[in-house]
Order: sequence, then structure tokens, then C-alpha cells
Amino acid sequence: MLPPGDATTTLLNWRLRMSPGHFGLFMPLNQLAKKGVIVLVGVINPDYQGEIGLLLHNRGKEEYFWTTGDPLGRLLILPSPMIKANGKL
Repeated sequence: MLPPGDATTTLLNWRLRMSPGHFGLFMPLNQLAKKGVIVLVGVINPDYQGEIGLLLHNRGKEEYFWTTGDPLGRLLILPSPMIKANGKL
């Protein structure tokens, strides 16, 4: 349960190892945003090896309930070019 105005981290009970040169980016779902619940954008660094979780915020006027298996967000896996000190890739 997520009361209006509150935020919580919900653990997904999985771990993910990114391919070298990539990172993960969590994005909100439209269907939840319409209810006022958003995923606060989160980044999974290429070297992160801990448990993955989503930070949810309820900006709506009603409590939000979810159960195991409900879709909460979308994970994008993107290339992560290395930026060097002189600004070149």
C-alpha cells in the first residue's frame, strides 16, 4: 500500500548484471501515471551487483495497492559511452 504523497522502494527480488558498456534506466508506465503513481527514474550502474528495487511515488489522491506480478515500470538497457576528461568519447 502506498498512501497519497508517500514514496517507497519496492525490491524486485532479482539481480541484473549489465553487459560491459551498458546501464539500466527505470521508466514509469503510463497506466500507473494516470493513477498518480510514478517510478522515480533510477539508474543501474554497469558495475552494480546488488538487489534491484524501484522507487515509487504516489502523487495521486487515493492509496495505491499492488500485488506480486503487477507491472510497475519499464527497464531500458542503454549503451554507456565513456566520457574522458578532455570531453571526447
